[in-house]
Amino acid sequence: CLIFDMPADATPESLEVTFGKAYEPAWVDLTTKQPQSIEPDETLALQYEFSNAGYFDLAYGLFAPSSQQQFTYAQYEANERQGWPRGVNSGYAFPSVTVEGDHATVERLLTFYDTRTSYKSTTRRTQELVRVGDAWRIVARPEQVSSFTD
Repeated sequence: CLIFDMPADATPESLEVTFGKAYEPAWVDLTTKQPQSIEPDETLALQYEFSNAGYFDLAYGLFAPSSQQQFTYAQYEANERQGWPRGVNSGYAFPSVTVEGDHATVERLLTFYDTRTSYKSTTRRTQELVRVGDAWRIVARPEQVSSFTD
């Protein structure tokens, strides 16, 4: 939670956040009023940021109910805590986002950075999301489910 003193007539539209040398700057859209109204790629980015901050309960909450039935919060948290806080999602990009009704496919590039060893790797994956009510929720890929349940 961030609190800012702002002039009464100010209407900020975005915020750039930089967490340190290991991180790429992140932009936060301040015009979005409800998390439910954010787009599929923004939902994925939000999960990465929640995970980086150690808010594993909030990150887990962004998975679709069908995914949450495949692994518990305790399993997810244990997996995430193994590398946290030294391993971070230091950068991400979404080269393509395809929305068809209540289903979305997001191509993502994710850069992982180990703050202790300075190891850095970037992976390209496709992530599926589904609309649950008014919100986009992430469908865990099979390899994600395996990593959470092993």
